[in-house]
Formats: sequence, structure tokens, C-alpha cells
Amino acid sequence: MAIFKLFLVVFKLLIVIAQGSKPYKCHSWTTEDLKNLKKLGGGVKVEKNYCEGVLQFKFTQGNDGFAPGCGSCWCCKPTRFQCSNWATYTDAEFLSFALSPSIIGENGRKCQIHDATACSSCACEYYVKYDIDGDATNDWLGLSFSGVPGGTGCCSSVGACSTSLNAAAWLRTQYQSYCCGPSVTSNCRRLPCPKGCIEIAGDKSMEKTCSCPGRACPTCCLYGCKNGGWMCLKSGYCRKGVCPEKSTCQDKCPLTRCIFGTTCKFDPKTCVTECVPCQSKCRVTRCRKGTRCKFDPRTCRTACVRNWDDLALP
Repeated sequence: MAIFKLFLVVFKLLIVIAQGSKPYKCHSWTTEDLKNLKKLGGGVKVEKNYCEGVLQFKFTQGNDGFAPGCGSCWCCKPTRFQCSNWATYTDAEFLSFALSPSIIGENGRKCQIHDATACSSCACEYYVKYDIDGDATNDWLGLSFSGVPGGTGCCSSVGACSTSLNAAAWLRTQYQSYCCGPSVTSNCRRLPCPKGCIEIAGDKSMEKTCSCPGRACPTCCLYGCKNGGWMCLKSGYCRKGVCPEKSTCQDKCPLTRCIFGTTCKFDPKTCVTECVPCQSKCRVTRCRKGTRCKFDPRTCRTACVRNWDDLALP
């Protein structure tokens, strides 16, 4: 009797595995589906348009040959991830599709939910990663807390990625363009700069460089695009406070009056205009024969005068 029960359990398990390997499963009309179908007037044609046009599923009218695994059901949902059905998947379905070692994505793009619960040095329990270089190697990247490239892949906060379902929700709401965007063979020139950034002439090793003036550090201030993907270029650019903006300083020396013995000086790096003590330039001034260099500390002028002329400089 015990052997028979064991056989029955194994048989049922094999059935479940076989069903799970089928590319489609039945989509039962939800309450919302039924309301929408009623508003549209009902009927086979309406159901077909709704199943295929709105839900992005396959309508078979019960023919399992058109959607293996769906059986006699009329509207069939794919069991394997498809970018075209992104908006129809629930958080739980994203979790089942993308939790490591599973990978989702198309067009040379990949996304995955990494389980870091066993990592003692990791800040988050789960991380959402993407790879958009189009090759077989997994060079995983992540978004920041604000949802822009250059982060670790944690959710909007450390606490927000405390459960796998929350990580799946972050994947669903933030990563569609990274998992299902255009082919990575697309030229970086066609990609827009990250939000809040502007294109500049930058690193020649990059196909495109974007600066993000005014961003609060340590958020990435400078991005580079190569092989269809963005990467953060932090070296020498992200300082304390905010990212350096394009200088809007103006030289105010023409409008600045300095006292005798001082002259106006403008520093474009610090945007400071100030009066500083005059300095003689006679050491670097060459005068022709019969003249000599003379410095007037009152007017801060350096000029060549005749050797016998000891009058004040004009």
C-alpha cells in the first residue's frame, strides 16, 4: 500500500512538471475581464480582440494544438517570459521568471533578481541586475535608489528590497527598457541621456558622454555610453555637495574700483572678483636701448621710460 501511494505521488509530480514545461496555460477570465467584455458587447469576436489585443495572449477557442498546454481553454497565457507581455505579468510571475538562476530579456538584454540573503556583507536582501552588452558573459549592472544607472541594483531603499516579491515589483516598474529595449547593436548616439543629464564632448573611449549638472553627490555626475549601455564615470567628477555646473561667472573687474596700490583680479575657477596688491612686472619687461622699466605702485602701471625721465607715469 505504501509503495502504491509513493507511486501515486511521483505520478502526480510528473504531471505537474509536464504541465509546467508547456509553453501556454489557461487564462481564466477575471472579474475585471468580465466587466470589460460586457462593456464591449460580448461575443467570440470581442473575446478574441480582448484576449489578443488587450491581454496580448493567444486566442484558440479551445484548440490545444494552437497553444500547447492550454487545453480546452479559449484564452491562453504564455508560461515562458515574453517582452510583449510585460504589462500583463504580476509581481509573483516576474519573480518566477527572473529569480536567479533564471534570466529574462530579449534583443541581447538580460535581467535577473539576485538572492543575497546568504551574503553577510550585502546591504540588501535582494538585488535586481541587468546586462545590455549583447554577449554571453553576465556583466551585471544595477540602478540606483532613484532608478537611474550607476547603482547597486537594490530597490528604492534598502528596506524596499527586503523581500523577493518587492524586488520583483522593482523589476516590473523600473527595468522594462533595460530588459526589453531595442537591440543592443543600436548606436549609442540614438540613446537619450539619463534623466536630468545633457550631452557633452567627453571621454573619447565612449560613444556618447552625458553630464548631470546640479545632481546631489554621490549620485553619478558623468555617464558614458558604450556598446549600447550606460556606465558611470566617477573619476574626478563627483565632488562634495553637488556636481559641478557649467560656469556662469562674469568678470566684474570693469565695474570694480580699487584703491591706490591695488588692482582688480578675477578668478574664473572660484568666480571671485577682488582687489589685490599691485605687483611690478619689470622683471619680465624688456625695454629698448635708452629706456628703462619703471613701476608706479599708485596706478599699478609698468612702463618703459627714458633714462632721464623720472616723472610719474602718465
